[in-house]
Amino acid sequence: MENNILLVYKGEAAIQEFCEEMKPYGIPTDTVSDGGKAIEMVDKKEYKVVVTGMNLPTVSGMKVLEHINQFHKKTVCIVYTSRMDLSRLKFLINEREVFRFFLRPVNFHGDFYRSIQEAFEYYDLKCAQEEEWEEKQVKHEDRMKRVKELEILMGRREDVHSLEMFLGPVIKYSIQKFMYQSNAAQKEFIYKYEKKLLSCYFRENEPVCGSLGDVKQFILSEFCQTRSRADLHMEFETCPGNANRQFFEEVRFLIWMILQPFHMIRKDYWAKIRISFTGNQYAMLNLALKGQFGNWQHGAKQSNAAVVAMLTMSIAGEMTKDLQHSIGEGTLEVSLKLPVNKKMPSWNL
Repeated sequence: MENNILLVYKGEAAIQEFCEEMKPYGIPTDTVSDGGKAIEMVDKKEYKVVVTGMNLPTVSGMKVLEHINQFHKKTVCIVYTSRMDLSRLKFLINEREVFRFFLRPVNFHGDFYRSIQEAFEYYDLKCAQEEEWEEKQVKHEDRMKRVKELEILMGRREDVHSLEMFLGPVIKYSIQKFMYQSNAAQKEFIYKYEKKLLSCYFRENEPVCGSLGDVKQFILSEFCQTRSRADLHMEFETCPGNANRQFFEEVRFLIWMILQPFHMIRKDYWAKIRISFTGNQYAMLNLALKGQFGNWQHGAKQSNAAVVAMLTMSIAGEMTKDLQHSIGEGTLEVSLKLPVNKKMPSWNL
């Protein structure tokens, strides 16, 4: 799909100014001054980027953004307005997934044009992620059909299946949230991590874990192979008899998810993993990791390790409300509480 823009703005003078300033770049641009008509246009034609004002006739810019978020999730939105108060800005960031904000007047040939190009890249990235996700989902659905056939014969419970139905949207949502906040090198690294994350999530060619012994064997096979110099220490207390397969799969996935991005950066690191139990209801997972993972600066120069550490904590935070973590220079400490035998809640995004 070629790059294109829909400009939604009240006032013919502002629309003409936009078109004249952007004309040298040759980007196909449609314009409309009415919010209701803008919604009709995005429903009829796919746009990569929508640049919209807030004060529009018939339907407000806020409603236009809400419609795009709900029905055209890949379209990237940029707000272009004469004024913006802090409370509305926070709402747009948190609830309307606005990519960039610009107050008039603006330098069209500086940050504004660069943001337009970054918005096109973000749209293409979301399309690539969606295509890969759909391909994985087809494989997953085929696999689940075969698993269900076995379940009928073996009487296996649905613990693992319910975990997968919860994790899928969480992974996709968290990856996209961090993607557009990262620089080009970080995006490339996160994209590689996402591929591995999805493979582990769908457990391609891997048996289901039915005990902590299976979990330990899986982690050792993943991170302590011949070429790896990882120094892993695992201490698992005896598991209560009421633990279900969902619990073992959740533990397996969490440990793998936290270790994998650092393993991608360096093969020589130290990690200690301890699982203890509070009666027969809850398990405490404690993980400490140390290594030379580059300069963990703050801001735009954050290393891959620092960015992906925050990403993994975001996903883990969606899986359990009892998460505590500390991220330092080359160190990560995680502590979280998991139910031993409890169905995963439904998740709707």
